[in-house]
This record gives sequence, C-alpha cells and structure tokens, in this order.
Amino acid sequence: MDEVIVSVECQVQILILVFFQFLFILKQTRVAKKLHNEEMLRFIKRKKQKNKRRQRFRQYMLRRRKLFFRLFALACTRRSVHRGIWVKPRTTDLYRDVMNWTPNDWYENIRMSQQSFNHICDQLSVFIERRTTKFRSPHPVGKRVMVTLWRLATNIEFRTLGHLFGMGLSTACMIFHDVVDAINSILLPKYIKFPTGHALRNTIDGFRTRWGFPQCGGAIDGTHILIIAPKEHHADYYNRKCHHSVLLQAVVDYNYRFTNINVGHAGKHHDAHVLRESSVFLKASAGELLPNWTEKYLL
Repeated sequence: MDEVIVSVECQVQILILVFFQFLFILKQTRVAKKLHNEEMLRFIKRKKQKNKRRQRFRQYMLRRRKLFFRLFALACTRRSVHRGIWVKPRTTDLYRDVMNWTPNDWYENIRMSQQSFNHICDQLSVFIERRTTKFRSPHPVGKRVMVTLWRLATNIEFRTLGHLFGMGLSTACMIFHDVVDAINSILLPKYIKFPTGHALRNTIDGFRTRWGFPQCGGAIDGTHILIIAPKEHHADYYNRKCHHSVLLQAVVDYNYRFTNINVGHAGKHHDAHVLRESSVFLKASAGELLPNWTEKYLL
C-alpha cells in the first residue's frame, strides 16, 4: 500500500513539473510573438516614414525643376533691365566726381596721387572685379578701391561710407573686406619686403649720402594704433598712454618707404618685446638679415 502511495505522489509531482514547464513555454511563446509583432509594427512605421520622405523629396525636386525652367525661359526671352527690387535707388555717389579732382584733392582725401590709385586698380582688378548679371550691374573696380581707401584714410563708419558712394551698409562693409584681403594677399608681399642684394646696397648708400648714417639698412620704430577695447583681455591692450591700442613696428628705407611691418601685438607690450618676436629680429639672430659686408668710413 505504501509503495502505491509513493508511486502516485511521484506521478503527481511529475505532472506538476510538466504543467509548469508547459506554462513557462507558453509564456515565452507569447512574449516572443508580442516582440515580433512590435518589431513588425516598427518596421512598417519606418517604411511608411521613408516613403513619405521620398515623396516629399520628389515633390521638392519637381518644384525646383519647374522654378529653374521658368527662370531659364524668362532669362532667354527678356532683356536685361534695371530692377528696383534688387537695387535701392541712391541719390548720391561721390565716385562720379572723382575724375574732376585736382591733384591736391587726391592727396587730401585718399592720401595718394591719381597715378598710384590707377596702378592699384590695375593690380587688383583680376581679384576684385565682379561679373555683370541680368539682375544688377556690379560696382566697378575703381569704386571698390575708392571705398576702401576712403575708409582707411578717414575711418568713418560704414553707414556714412555707403551714403557717400551710393550703396548699402552691408555692401560697403563687404567691399572693404574683399579689397583689404586682396591687398594683403597680392600687394603686401610684392611691395613691402626687406631689400637684398643690389637693392640693399642702394639703401645703405642712400642712408649715408642723404642722412649721414653709414652702414644703415633701415630705420625701425613702433607706434600705437587706437582700437575699441575688446571684450576679452582688454587690460592687455591698455597702453602707457592711457588708451587701448595695438602695436605696429615698421622698418623704412631712406625714402620713407616701408620695407617690413609687424602689427597685431597688444598695446601693453614693450617695444623690445615686439622686436624680439618680429621676423627682423629672428633673421638678424640667425645671421640672415644683412650680408657680411665691410667698408671703410673716414670721419
């Protein structure tokens, strides 16, 4: 009798284990099915979103093509006309009166002669000239150079500069920066360079014959250029003359022509600090600035 009871208990326990195992498998199956359904829903959602993006992109490209062909047809069928929507009417333009200036007017307004002005225009015309389109005519090269030189000579604000030359504030600012970049990249390395060889010999002879300084290759000095106090590290730009500035170190020959410049140091720095970090000092320290010439000079 006891053996029968033990056998029945074992069978019951086995049935219970099988039942719980079946419940566990059923639960796992339901979870997997649920995850599969969620993944399918996400896939379908992503596919719908992708199709919508493609449809929007096709519509966008179709509108762009229509607009392009409309503009192309309009450009082919209509002549170039002055459109007031592109250019705001201006009543004043100082550049129209430039050709009537006297030589004294040129020096008073832009600090140079008309011949020097024309030479600068010829040197920079390839880099600052703009193409004429059907929308508007660009400002000529001479006007661009005149705007830049007027700003450098007088330091007036761009709004006033635009009123003088019949252009907008942003146009005057853009022209100024374009021409200054062209001057720094094209004219600076071409005209401001320390003399070497025969040119250096002429400079030394010029200092001796004109100013009485023997064996002199250049006169060097520094000056302060006033600036508005910067927002960061403004104390570094406050100099001993009680205003904010940046330092300019320049070397000139016997005819006052610049042969080397070094600009950008904060106004608080001493002239010796600027000289020590300049290219002139580095070349002189390496023995590359002046040749090993010797000459006799009798007092």
